[in-house]
Amino acid sequence: MDTGSPIEARLASSGFVYSFVAFFVVAAIILAVLYFLYLKYKAFIKSKQWIEANKNRETKFSDVRKIAHEANLDRIEKKLLWSICKTHHARNIQFSYRSENEMQNLFKSEFQRMNLQNPRNEEKISVLFSLRYKLEKLYDRKHSITSTKYLRPGQQIRVLDEKHIPHDATVQKNTPEGFYVEISAELKNFKPKPLSKFMINFSSATGMLYQCVVIAARYEDIPNGKELLLITHSSTLKLIQKRMTKRQGTTIECLFSAVKEVKSGRKTKFEVQQKKYTGTFIDISAGGCKISCGLPISKNQYIQLYFKLPGIIEHQAQGLIIKSKKSVNEKTFVLYIKFTDINIAARNDIYAAIYDYF
Repeated sequence: MDTGSPIEARLASSGFVYSFVAFFVVAAIILAVLYFLYLKYKAFIKSKQWIEANKNRETKFSDVRKIAHEANLDRIEKKLLWSICKTHHARNIQFSYRSENEMQNLFKSEFQRMNLQNPRNEEKISVLFSLRYKLEKLYDRKHSITSTKYLRPGQQIRVLDEKHIPHDATVQKNTPEGFYVEISAELKNFKPKPLSKFMINFSSATGMLYQCVVIAARYEDIPNGKELLLITHSSTLKLIQKRMTKRQGTTIECLFSAVKEVKSGRKTKFEVQQKKYTGTFIDISAGGCKISCGLPISKNQYIQLYFKLPGIIEHQAQGLIIKSKKSVNEKTFVLYIKFTDINIAARNDIYAAIYDYF
C-alpha cells in the first residue's frame, strides 16, 4: 500500500537503482568471462596441439568457407573448391593450399577429370584456373618476399639501367654476402660499375612484381671463362605490380599473319591476311604473349597467331602489338602482344600448359 511517505519513495527508488547497477555488473562479468573464453579458444586453435589435430584431416565445408573469405572467392569458385575437396578427399584446405605439390596434384587431377568429358565444360574449367590462381595469390600475400636473400638459383631478374631499360639476368647462387648473376650477352650492354647503385625487379611464381635498389659489390671470373657479378642484398623490396594472368617462358614455334583493319562507318572489321610468317614464343599467358621474329613490325598493329602447345590441338588468337624492339643480337625483333580476341578453350589450354596439367 502506497502511503505517500517520502522515506518509502526513496527506498523504492534506491531499490530500482541497485537492481539496475546489479544487472550491469552481472552482464559485465558474463561478457568478461565470454571474452576470456574466446581468448583461450583463439590461443588453443593456434597451439601446436590443435594444428597437429586438424591439419591432416579431410577438408570440411567450414574450412572452405574460411579460405573463400581470405582468398576473395566468388560463390561459383567457392562451390567448385568444395566439390574438388570432397571428390578428391583433400587434406584440410586451410593447410594444404600452402603446399605447391599438393595443390598441383589436386588441381591436375580435377582438370584431367574435366578434360575427359565430351564435350568439355569450358566455363567450369575456366573457373578452375581462376580458383587456382586466387589460391596462389593468397599464398603470396601471406608469404610475401621481404628480402633478396630469398631469391633462388635460376630466378630470372631484370637489371634496369639509367634509362630504366631492362636487361635480363639469371641468379646463379645466393649467399649471405649477396647473390650472383652471370654476365650474359644482354647484360654486357649495361655492366654496373663496382659499388654503384642500380635497380632490379623480379616476379614471384604468380607474377607479383618486386622492385628494389641494390649495389654492385664486385665481379668474379669463373672457370668456364664467364663472369659473375655479386650484388648486395636488399630488404627494401617494393611490390609494384600484380599480374592478372599467370605467365610462362617457352621456346615453341608459332605462325602469324598480318591483320588489316577495315573501317565501315562506325564499325571496324579485321581481315586476316593469307600469308603466314614464322615466329618463336618467348613467353605466353592467357592474356598475351611475347614472340621473336625476323620482321621489324611496329607497335599498334594487329596480328593473327597460330600455335600448338604440348598436348593440345592447334589454336589461334588475335592480338595487338603493344611494344616492339630489337633483340640483343639485333638480328631478330621482339613483339609484345596483348590478346584482343581469343576463345575460352584456347585460354584454358594455355593455362593447362602453363600449369603442366596435360
